[in-house]
Amino acid sequence: MEKLCNLSLLELHRGAATSLALLCRYLSTAEVSTALRPFYFSVHPDLFGQYPAERTVNENSLKQLSSYLENLQQNRPSRPTRVTFYLRSQACTDTTLLKGAFRQVKISLAQRDVRKTVLSILQSCDLSTTYVDNIAPPLNNISRLNNEIKFSKFDENHPIYSSERMKAKIKRTKDAEQLRTLMFGNDTGVSLDGAVMLSSGEVRNNWLDFLKNVHKQDAALLRIPAFERAVSQVLRNIQVVRRKFQPKVMANIYENHLRRLTTSLSDYQGQRGYPKHWPQSLDHFELVVETEAGPLMVSPTGQFIVPASCPAFLLVAFITSNLDQATERLLHYKSNKHVERSLHARCVSQLGLSALQKDDNITPDLMIAFCERLIAHSDELAPLLSGVRLWVTHYYSVLSDGDMCVPWNWKL
Repeated sequence: MEKLCNLSLLELHRGAATSLALLCRYLSTAEVSTALRPFYFSVHPDLFGQYPAERTVNENSLKQLSSYLENLQQNRPSRPTRVTFYLRSQACTDTTLLKGAFRQVKISLAQRDVRKTVLSILQSCDLSTTYVDNIAPPLNNISRLNNEIKFSKFDENHPIYSSERMKAKIKRTKDAEQLRTLMFGNDTGVSLDGAVMLSSGEVRNNWLDFLKNVHKQDAALLRIPAFERAVSQVLRNIQVVRRKFQPKVMANIYENHLRRLTTSLSDYQGQRGYPKHWPQSLDHFELVVETEAGPLMVSPTGQFIVPASCPAFLLVAFITSNLDQATERLLHYKSNKHVERSLHARCVSQLGLSALQKDDNITPDLMIAFCERLIAHSDELAPLLSGVRLWVTHYYSVLSDGDMCVPWNWKL
């Protein structure tokens, strides 16, 4: 999904309007690739075949940049970092560079949204930003909307109050304020984590109508736990959970998914019943209900990932065929989590680390391998790493705050 950045939203609950503190557009993955094409053309490692040192620097920096952009687009926390590139001269058209045909550029990655990061990269390399400016301007129209809906001050002379009906609604509700998060994307609604989502393709009046009635969408959030329990009860008390980094889903849509799955399973259970060799309780298994077009699979951690459109007979057959695999993966994951915690504590203690953290995509298996290798070389590394804040990633780097990033498969 094409996303826009998180914004602070002061929402007057119960039919109120909103105050938008900040608005800035995210770029889609395709737009980022297009915008950075001149940059990639200038720093691609293949252009530095005769200069292995510069080639290696660019390779590592591109990995860091890719990870940073991915985290921003997935709305994950991104740590500020600084990357170095050797930049090919625009006047050089051959794939073999002369020593004087490239220059070193240091780029700070400290922005909180993709658009600003892309602009910072292009500007650091003296490359044109026209493409980004054209496809993703600073949304001046929405900024004007911001001015038009700052109702907390209740300026009755503002043109937006020309409607007596609007005045009455705002007066009744302007005192009930609460902090919310606003995001722009392809859909309008309230997400499972309570964020207010607005479709970037809709007109301003539609946004205002939705924001004035957002409390009706909030009601779905209150009903969802009951629907999750209903799925659990009809499927022998299986745990209905959500994946940590799954795409944003509207609460009302998720509610419909759960309702649909509950009905389908109830009908199946009443007509056929579940296989006799199933355990009497599935309470130690986990089920994740995803979008209608999602995959039917067992995750690496042993969760059953189920699309809402999956027919009950197919889901029952899939669970039947994969109970052993799910059990094995679940036990392996839980066991590895305990091993990881133990090794983590040993590493911090034996090497005198100030902190040891990891990126979200570093699984317990990878972290265990990292820690075991670190402990094996603790005698020679302890003097060097004492007091260091170590961050386990897929690349080497030293961040501006002094944190040292090391790949999980590091080598001496």
